[in-house]
Amino acid sequence: MMRHFNILCFTEFNDATLTRIFSTIVDWHLGAKHDGKQFDNDVQRLGSKCVSATLQAYRWAMRELLPTPQKVHYTFNLRDFSRVVQGIMLHVPCEGFDGGSFIRLWLHEMLRVFGDRLIEDADREKFHTFLMECMQK
Repeated sequence: MMRHFNILCFTEFNDATLTRIFSTIVDWHLGAKHDGKQFDNDVQRLGSKCVSATLQAYRWAMRELLPTPQKVHYTFNLRDFSRVVQGIMLHVPCEGFDGGSFIRLWLHEMLRVFGDRLIEDADREKFHTFLMECMQK
């Protein structure tokens, strides 16, 4: 009877592994040439900081925004983290895109992936406050 059952499990990635995986992807995208154009040096330097801030926000959302019977969709996983990175990678170098524009892009992706899921004003306010603290760091 036991041969009919399989146990599948895996351990969750630690922060160092997630940082290495996504930093490699983002740094490659920001350093590569797209149609002969390349991102500015200040944008390239923000790549690893962007991944670190996304990881902090991801861990914060998993810890602070817990699911309840009214908020069953408050479940966050690695797919949400990757959607933020994927949204950032959709942008290609263009005239006038600098470090400030990159930070605004990151904020937009965080609000799109995580913020659009929040249904209460109090949760949105907490998340916005946390994002502002991340941006200042």
